[in-house]
Amino acid sequence: MPVHIFGRWLEVEGRLRMALGLFLMLDYDGTLVYDVGRPEAAELSPKVRGTLEGLAKRAWVKVAVFSGRTVEQLRRLVGVKGLFYAGLHGLNVVGPGLSFTHEEAAELRRRVESVGAEVKEAFKGFREVSIEDRGLSISIHYELAPRGFGRQVSKVLNPILSRHAGLRAFKGRKAIELTPDVDWDRGRAALMLLEAAGAQDYVPLYVGNDELDEPAFRALSARGLTVVVGRKRRSYAGFYVRSVEEVHELLERVSALASL
Repeated sequence: MPVHIFGRWLEVEGRLRMALGLFLMLDYDGTLVYDVGRPEAAELSPKVRGTLEGLAKRAWVKVAVFSGRTVEQLRRLVGVKGLFYAGLHGLNVVGPGLSFTHEEAAELRRRVESVGAEVKEAFKGFREVSIEDRGLSISIHYELAPRGFGRQVSKVLNPILSRHAGLRAFKGRKAIELTPDVDWDRGRAALMLLEAAGAQDYVPLYVGNDELDEPAFRALSARGLTVVVGRKRRSYAGFYVRSVEEVHELLERVSALASL
């Protein structure tokens, strides 16, 4: 069970002080910003943006932001140069000296497009539902729908998925994402980033908030620090913070250490 990171801060601080470098990996929605009813409204605060900008300038620190959003959307929302942006849960990653797209997933783009057209048609009469085409994924949002509406979404969606092999569905907070069914997740993307960025000896610090982050917690638990947002009994994360505000506090503490 994760423990509160600030209750063990002396231990965490000691490990960071001894590190050759720090690779800070941050989920966006639900971690850097609160999940909101409209995904386009999830804006990063100027203060947090400033903290990330300061961290990105430190030679000792590398920073990556993970999301189910596209790289282009992430860049626009975060707006900090010098970061690594891991879009579509790591299927597409860009940053200093790196431009990566998962090859097998890219080969399934046409299938994703075909399913996307079918999904849009199936939900055309649902005012509570919005469909977002992200190129290599389709996101079905129903954040403004009443509680329990997800069952109706699944009822419409499941027959479509049964007709199309090669895709898988991730269920989030009042959203379902359809992505290529490839052997890839945020954990594999995080390990790839460490190697591609020449940061194998860095201590990774990954912060996330939901099931999609669990593969990263599992992959990095033996070599880094993993933090889940919210007190969860079942998580591979070693630590937790209580809220998005505590994520921001964690960034401030890390920034203070990086400035020494």
